Amino acid sequence: MEAILEDLTKGFSLENLENLLLKYGFTVDIKKEYDTEEFEEKYNVLDIKQVGSIRLKQKYDLLAFAIKLENLTERSSKKNQFEIAKKLLQKYGKYIGLFVFYNDGKNFRFSLVFKTPYGEAVKYSPYKRYTFYVNPELPNKTFINQLKNCNFEDFESIKQAFSVEPLTKEFYREIQNWYFWALDRVSFPNDYKYSDDPKKDKEIRNAQNLIRLLTRLIFVWFLKEKKLIPDMLF
Repeated sequence: MEAILEDLTKGFSLENLENLLLKYGFTVDIKKEYDTEEFEEKYNVLDIKQVGSIRLKQKYDLLAFAIKLENLTERSSKKNQFEIAKKLLQKYGKYIGLFVFYNDGKNFRFSLVFKTPYGEAVKYSPYKRYTFYVNPELPNKTFINQLKNCNFEDFESIKQAFSVEPLTKEFYREIQNWYFWALDRVSFPNDYKYSDDPKKDKEIRNAQNLIRLLTRLIFVWFLKEKKLIPDMLF
């Protein structure tokens, strides 16, 4: 599964998407097309295909769509893409859908959109959540790690895979654990006096400088991941 996800991240194609869906257990029919006329002018949609479906254990059908856009970047409107997804769910009368937005480049957006009934009304999932933007020039480790063990027959497993909040909490927990581990082992120059008490002075100096070191390392790593500095520098 991880190898198939990596192939998809290196360059989007309908064939790679089909391979992924088949591996997840979808019934794939990539030839079905949807009339794009109502989306063309407002959302710059070039093509819409229903590419697969799977029956969830919760007795819902999950449909997968591939939607080709005229332009797609990380900053392009998630809201517009969400509106397209909502219209397709309404069109097919479904509660949950997998939507893959792409363009002529090799990047794509992989989104889960679902609605929950509340009496006669429905509530949609937040449009800013449950979505991954994949750029082939980046490692895309979060996308791969979150989806490689996903069970696409279980809605809760799918929802968990598309939620990066647990991963974020785990990241900061590991940072915190490393900070307290390192605090007893680091030593910084005593060129500034924080306290007249030598023991307290050392504690304050090490704590403040270690936090500064961590925040600067994280910032430089962010610059590296965004390709703003060469890999050879860090």
